[in-house]
Amino acid sequence: MKRIVKEILKNGKVQYRVEKNTKFFGLIPCKWHTCTVIFPCDFGDVTCEAVFNTLEEAQEFYGIDTNPVIEREVLTE
Repeated sequence: MKRIVKEILKNGKVQYRVEKNTKFFGLIPCKWHTCTVIFPCDFGDVTCEAVFNTLEEAQEFYGIDTNPVIEREVLTE
């Protein structure tokens, strides 16, 4: 399971952290911990924590559609 945590820093800046509470492909439950993002590089992969400046970026990483359909209309059948 995943969650998005809003953090407010001492200087007033807001950041959004994506956490999960499972390991090994979601099969083993564990304590909540920050997800990681892997960036491939020529000199080896770079691993960073999944902490974002905007809620939309965190939602995209989480897999939530940031632009959902709010209305549909059937034009032909």
